[in-house]
Amino acid sequence: MKAMSVLLCEGYHDRAFWKGALTRLGFRDMPADPGVSSDNWGESVKARDGVYRFVLPSNGRQVRLESCKNDDGVLKTASARVQFTNAKPLDVVVVVIDRDTHEGDERRTLQAIRDRLPSDSSADPAARRWRSSGVEVHAVTLGLEQPPCAGVPEQQCLERIICAALARAREPWALHVAQWLANRPDKPTGPDHKSHAWSYMAGWFADHGVDDFLQHLWRNEYIVGELLRVLEPTGALEALQALTGVDPRAQLRN
Repeated sequence: MKAMSVLLCEGYHDRAFWKGALTRLGFRDMPADPGVSSDNWGESVKARDGVYRFVLPSNGRQVRLESCKNDDGVLKTASARVQFTNAKPLDVVVVVIDRDTHEGDERRTLQAIRDRLPSDSSADPAARRWRSSGVEVHAVTLGLEQPPCAGVPEQQCLERIICAALARAREPWALHVAQWLANRPDKPTGPDHKSHAWSYMAGWFADHGVDDFLQHLWRNEYIVGELLRVLEPTGALEALQALTGVDPRAQLRN
C-alpha cells in the first residue's frame, strides 16, 4: 500500500481555505467515482464523505484534507492516523489549529499538539516540525502577533489571518469594514471574527459564496502575496512545501 499525506483542520471554512491553497499549488481533486476511483489507501473516493482527496499530477503525491469539527477533533484524528500508520502509511501529517483555543498562547498551542504527537527524539519545544512514530509532523497554529489594525478581528484564528491579508492588500477596504461594523445600529449576536471576514466577502466578493470566497483568496494575485506574509510565522508555508515538494513562496510570488 502506498503512503498518503494528511492535512487536518478544524471546520468546513478551514477546509475550504486549505483546498484553495492546495489547488493553487497544483493539486487536483481526485474524481469521485465510488467503486472505480480509489486513493493510495484503497479507499473509494466519494463525493460527500467529508474528506477531500487531491493528487499532484507532476509527481503523483496524494493528500487527504479533513475537517475535524474542533481542535480536540484535529488532535484525536492526528494521533489515530500516526498510531495506525503501519496499516495506512503516512508521509506527512499537517495539524492546523487556531491559537484561540489556548487563549492565543503560541507556546501552549504547540505543546498541546506535542502532547498528542510526541517527538521521537528531543527537540526544540518551539519547533514546528518533528517526527512522531516515524511520521513527519507539521504544526500550524493560526494567529497573528502584530497588533490588530482596522478591519482585523482580535481573535487568534483563521479569520484574523484572512482579514489581515485583505487589510494589507486593500487598506481602504479595511477602513470601510471597520467603520461599517462600528456603526451597526443594534448589538450584533454573531462571532466578531466571522462578522469581519464575511463583511469583506459581502463587500467585494459577494458573487463567490463562502467556500469559494475562501478559496478565491489564493487565486487573487493582489491578495495571495499578503496571505503568504501573514502565514509565514504560523508554519503553514513549510507544511505546504512538505506536501507539495515545492516552496510556495517561490511558486506563488512568480
